[in-house]
Amino acid sequence: MPTKPILVMTGDYGSGKSTLQRVVGKLLFGDDWNVSTIQGERDFDTSVVNKYYLVYDNLDIIKNDWIRNKIASLSTGYKVEVRKMYSNMEMFQANPIAYLALNSMSQSVYQRPDIASRLLIFRTKQFPGDVIPPHIIDADIHEFRNLILSEVLDNLCKIIKYVDNKFAYKGKFRMADFANVGYKIASAFGREYEFSHILDIMTADQRALPLEDSPLVELLDKWLATRNTFLEVSTGELYGQLKSLSETAKLFFPFKSSISFGKILQTSLANLKLYFDIEARKGSNNKVEWRISNKSKENDDA
Repeated sequence: MPTKPILVMTGDYGSGKSTLQRVVGKLLFGDDWNVSTIQGERDFDTSVVNKYYLVYDNLDIIKNDWIRNKIASLSTGYKVEVRKMYSNMEMFQANPIAYLALNSMSQSVYQRPDIASRLLIFRTKQFPGDVIPPHIIDADIHEFRNLILSEVLDNLCKIIKYVDNKFAYKGKFRMADFANVGYKIASAFGREYEFSHILDIMTADQRALPLEDSPLVELLDKWLATRNTFLEVSTGELYGQLKSLSETAKLFFPFKSSISFGKILQTSLANLKLYFDIEARKGSNNKVEWRISNKSKENDDA
């Protein structure tokens, strides 16, 4: 089964996230379609096996970690297992059919590295002009829906001959199935370069997202500024020094122990390399030792 990318729109209130998703949903499924709000884990499982296009709004209000696990599972393929009604022991499995889109004002819910790499990230800004009332937009969709869908079908006819070609995407974008089909569609309209550029932007966003709003980059930057010579440092030593630095600089320090801190460093290693030259290796007594230097400083010296 091909993996399903998840569309994510993040931005300030009034930047058109819900409006755009509602327009797409009404075009595809008619006037009664609308965006949803997550009520709970069971509601999520029920929806993904019954709806083809599912949009959840205001994801910021979800505080439990179950939604992160569900997002990661849905993008790689999983079966929803539930107890059969009117039975105590009998279970059945259902395949999710939904293509999922998520709207939020912040990015914190997506900051697990294994989730960020499976997202199609679009950042939105507030509209500078006048706001159009939703009922006017809905009326326009209702009036012109047939014309719009006719043009979509015309474009699909142009795309079909490209979809069956033997091209296979090779690149750094994690959702390779999406990239493969997208590149074929772009080829039908002579926009291959533009699509490749979009994938590069999304790849950069996927790598940067897990560290957004995290104090780790700022703490490491300040820690490097205090060092006159380069030394290797163990996870425990680095944890203690950053914790002390956070207290002095009055920075938020969310890491509860050196063990949890070490796990976060390991899972964030690829993302941290955007900001630092950082490597981990096994030192004495099988302890992990870190080599960290300021990338921008080294580049200036070069």
